[in-house]
Amino acid sequence: MSVARDGQALTLLSINEDDFYPNLFWAEVKSHVPPSKRTTIEAYDLTDFQMLNPSRLRYFFVLDRMPIEIGEFLEGDTVAIRLPRYLQVSPSSFVKWVKEPRTMTLQDSRRVVLASGVEKIEIRGLMDTDFGYIRALVYDFAPEVPGRVFVAQRLFFIKKADVTKICNGSRALENCYCNSGFVGNGVHCVDIDECKRGMPMNCLPEAKCVNGYGSYFCRCPQGFEGDGLLSCTGPGGCRIS
Repeated sequence: MSVARDGQALTLLSINEDDFYPNLFWAEVKSHVPPSKRTTIEAYDLTDFQMLNPSRLRYFFVLDRMPIEIGEFLEGDTVAIRLPRYLQVSPSSFVKWVKEPRTMTLQDSRRVVLASGVEKIEIRGLMDTDFGYIRALVYDFAPEVPGRVFVAQRLFFIKKADVTKICNGSRALENCYCNSGFVGNGVHCVDIDECKRGMPMNCLPEAKCVNGYGSYFCRCPQGFEGDGLLSCTGPGGCRIS
């Protein structure tokens, strides 16, 4: 690691496993010139208070890995992720698996801990909420540091293969059925054009029906806002309903 341009540029000469998120880099702007001497790098924890009251003088930076795509799955499938396939895990390490609503959201209240203390995670009967990002966090002992510290992580992505259907077990005809907005035999499902076949609820006469993949929506006339289904509001509060 080197610092140049009077402290305005930081260069990582080599990236280590523990340089990645959720570990953070930070730079602080100070009004005085710091002493010209080497200082040791110290661990820094982002507290709840600092998350709610961010400093205007301290800026945080993160490095994140590209996600590892596990494969394409349908709802109802089973997916297994074995961490030793992607990372060497020591016997003394501790692994925590976290579901992230999107990348780099370990500080987000919506994160969910899926499992702890295991090197493999298996999700049976995938639901819609199971697709997306899962992060494995590895903690282990380090010299002269009490307790385990973060040493490595891997980010995985479970991709939804087909939004048209759901299969329970194998993808055979008797185990699959089409999702709402699609029609077929369960194995082969195609989009229903609700604008042509009739909709659960009709758009307003002045609104336009727009077919989507598995759904539809109603578009208000130009200059009007609203859902086009129940109401459209125009300039001056003019309302169509």
